[in-house]
Amino acid sequence: MSLAKIMIIEDESVVALDLQSRLNRLGHDVVGIGRSYKDAIRLAENWYPDLAFMDIHLRDSIDGIEIAQELRSTYNIPVIYLTAYADDITLQRAKVTEPVGYLIKPFEERELHTMIEMALYKIQAEKKLQEQAARLQQIVSTVPEGVALLDAHRRVVLANVQAKDFLDLLAGVGVGRIIERLGEQPIETLLDNDSWHDILFNDSKQRVFEAIARPTKQLSDIDRDNGLTSDWVLVIREVTAEREMQHRAQAQDRLAAVGQLAAGIAHDFNNILLSVTLSADLIQMMEPNLSLKAQERLEIISRQSQRASDLIKQILDFSRTSAMEMQPFDVAPLLKELADMLERMMPESIQLEIDYPTTSHVISGDTTRIMQLFLNLSLNARDAMPNGGILHVELAQVPGDEAYLNKNQADEWVRIQVMDSGEGIHPDVLPHIFEPFFSTKEPGKGTGLGLAQVYGIVQQHKGHIRVDSELGRGTIISIYFPALQPKSHTKVESGHKYGAPTHGDQQTILIVEDNFAVQQSLFEILNYLNYRVLTASNGREALMILNEPSIYVDLVLSDLVMPEMGGLELCQILRHNQNDVKIVIMTGYLSDEVLRELKSLTVTACLNKPVELENLSRAVKDALAGRGVRHVTDGLSAHS
Repeated sequence: MSLAKIMIIEDESVVALDLQSRLNRLGHDVVGIGRSYKDAIRLAENWYPDLAFMDIHLRDSIDGIEIAQELRSTYNIPVIYLTAYADDITLQRAKVTEPVGYLIKPFEERELHTMIEMALYKIQAEKKLQEQAARLQQIVSTVPEGVALLDAHRRVVLANVQAKDFLDLLAGVGVGRIIERLGEQPIETLLDNDSWHDILFNDSKQRVFEAIARPTKQLSDIDRDNGLTSDWVLVIREVTAEREMQHRAQAQDRLAAVGQLAAGIAHDFNNILLSVTLSADLIQMMEPNLSLKAQERLEIISRQSQRASDLIKQILDFSRTSAMEMQPFDVAPLLKELADMLERMMPESIQLEIDYPTTSHVISGDTTRIMQLFLNLSLNARDAMPNGGILHVELAQVPGDEAYLNKNQADEWVRIQVMDSGEGIHPDVLPHIFEPFFSTKEPGKGTGLGLAQVYGIVQQHKGHIRVDSELGRGTIISIYFPALQPKSHTKVESGHKYGAPTHGDQQTILIVEDNFAVQQSLFEILNYLNYRVLTASNGREALMILNEPSIYVDLVLSDLVMPEMGGLELCQILRHNQNDVKIVIMTGYLSDEVLRELKSLTVTACLNKPVELENLSRAVKDALAGRGVRHVTDGLSAHS
């Protein structure tokens, strides 16, 4: 038998003392007897008893039912009512206080014992339920998603903190209120379909939520026919950040596929352009007495070839296959240089604001490509403001958790923001802006490669790009690069355009090139420049020629990508065989990894196709003269 601390509230002294005596005989501890509301509160506060015996009809101004209500709500003390009689109205009032039993005066000790045992059992069961409910509430409160319990009438019965916030935001309701819809979705749509639903909410920017509702019990068709209904558990979670990252990953996958195609196209175009440009250069050198008309046409060929070459460079930047000269540098001075350039390029109707701080913001990168990125973004912003506006460029250093950046890459990021007050980008257009050849400009006013090039440059620098735009209010493009500690950093010196091509002294050059037109153009150019020239269509043919005892080759000028055996494998075999012939590599695109490998094989120079005549002749001359390894890009050279 369980023993309990019990208080008695009874204004009949004889009844109260008799009840106390019986309870003591049963082994219970009676902590006190009271006759009024004040006595009951005093005993409750002093002793916190397990149970109260309460006379319903007291002579006090406050009857037993009101006192029981106070004991239940404030002190969680359950009550057994004592009464000699009770009308229906009194009994209905008493039910509200949730008593654990009733004893009708007079009662036997056996009845008293049974009633106490049943009451204590109910009290213990109720405590367990309360503990379970408290644990459940604790669990629900720690769940990162919003969790709410709805009754059969769609009323919110229970909700954790997250759910309360989401319900207030999406439905404008709280606990105790009926839900009619979440966002634009009627609540019945969620209840009728056992799957996740997207809920869109437009605040300062669009936020995305997912919601699902599950019944707490499964009802059969018979149950439904009989009008039975179920409660519901509603789960809501915000997935704005996840969707942004998902869309970003999908866009990167899609752009990577397009980039592979673009790189293949660029490779073929480079060979065509190389043949065209070298042929035009050769004609100008070999035919000094051309008519003015013919010279003008050759100039058009050179000019258009250069424009095509620039487009190819943009494609290669996008496809992340262009060669980069990566080294630490401070972005701030580059931004100051950009400000000087834009002052001359922007119309008076556009107000230029460029914030370049005095502190260092160091990244590892190719200054030429980063400046190209700045220019592309700035000119795009200019075009978005045909009637004028504000172009704001800002440089800052931000922590890795901004814009959901991967902290495994860097704790700190250098952020470059280009902001315009222009027309904004339509939501239907936004997912496509980095795709090559996609443009919203009129025909003839854009190639659709500017932002594609920006995207590729950012990817090659292991950075991230984010675009926020609102129609009629402008666009913010944020570029993030992993930040370096502002220790020592170098400034890349610009190279120079070479003058007239240099001639040789009948040295022997072996051209290894699978494209016949390019091979012939190189043959004629080098032959004209006073070199003896041999040709091979791939690395295997080149090895056969180099292994001929009667042939001495001073320099190998080889393409990188060829069938059967490419330029890299050719170099590896030559160096393995301890052949120290000078080597110059030509390629349409070159990764940093391959460039490092070629340098380790003491390749003298790497030339980007389509190479200009002056660069070709100078690279050959330097290689034959035994000058150090170098990498020539876009007419600029960086010695290493």
